[in-house]
Amino acid sequence: GEKDDWSLDILAHVLALARSSRLHRRLVLDEELATQVSAQNETRLDPGLFWVVAELRPGVRPDRVEAVIRDEVQRIADDGITQAELKRARIHIRSSFLFEDETVLETALKLGRYETLSTAGWRLVDAVLAGYDALDRRTLRDAAARLFAPEAWTAVWSVPHDHQVERPRVRRRKAAPRARARRDRKGAR
Repeated sequence: GEKDDWSLDILAHVLALARSSRLHRRLVLDEELATQVSAQNETRLDPGLFWVVAELRPGVRPDRVEAVIRDEVQRIADDGITQAELKRARIHIRSSFLFEDETVLETALKLGRYETLSTAGWRLVDAVLAGYDALDRRTLRDAAARLFAPEAWTAVWSVPHDHQVERPRVRRRKAAPRARARRDRKGAR
């Protein structure tokens, strides 16, 4: 029910909700570590959850996939997303949102969902598309940097009982020069 939900919806699309998404390209197509990957911003009235799920190919170590996911998320936090990624995410969100009005039942379900999931209730429906359109790349980068802090993650691996795995230490990716300069300026204030 907050503005960050709209940012997280866009970031979920950029990360893993399409074949052109970063994690699908990298994990499924390029490195062939996973058979599928998805991301979702679970919106609630109370604090929700943003999650990424990957189904690994046989023999792939979970720590290797987790490292790729963390790397892509950190890249977004450091460098942001491209204009093309933002455009694709907006188009997908807009079409999904509008297709929910195809029938009276779907419209009623949408209104009910907004009534229960936001403090503005069903009235928020009129502001949703404008809310997504108001997001720019800088806002999304800043949201990712704030909300995807590596130390705030909870990583869960579901592995077969006979599969031996060792948990890696979480290491923050070294920030890009522009991101370091931005953090240095913030610290000087």
